[in-house]
Amino acid sequence: MATEGSTGEFLAEVRELARTLTVARFEARFPWTFLAITSPASSVALEYATRRSTFASNVNDAIVDLLPMVKTATAYSGIASLLVGRSRACDLWITDASMSKTHARFTLEKGLPKTLEDLGSRNGTRVGDERLVPSTPIAVRVGDIVSFGSVTARLLDALQLHGLLNLMRDPPK
Repeated sequence: MATEGSTGEFLAEVRELARTLTVARFEARFPWTFLAITSPASSVALEYATRRSTFASNVNDAIVDLLPMVKTATAYSGIASLLVGRSRACDLWITDASMSKTHARFTLEKGLPKTLEDLGSRNGTRVGDERLVPSTPIAVRVGDIVSFGSVTARLLDALQLHGLLNLMRDPPK
């Protein structure tokens, strides 16, 4: 699976910043939500609380790729929606065979994910265990696990990402 600029440099940079910056400085640096694509293998579950929510994760989860839910990784753009798909024209570009060219659309409110809509994809979109009906948006929020075909990801804010990156045992390859 490849994503735009998926050399791993962005993920490595963000991981290093999570290790060196305080949570407050990390949140100030990344005022947006992330789509963290994780590996399907997981083992020991760990739950921890943040000031915003309780967040369950797996200690052995590996973030395969990290996509900021903005047009660029350098500035918050305040856009109203993001397309997810295999096409380079999508805002969140994921080149996996199970992805449709334009697979799904997130709508954002104040930079946070509000809804997710399947755009008639071949292999479907899920929020948790619920398969989306094409063209019918469903509410999503930070912390949700979403699947596009066989690609699984978690919606994370900076606070949750900071905690998860610090829990990861081995650096991503």
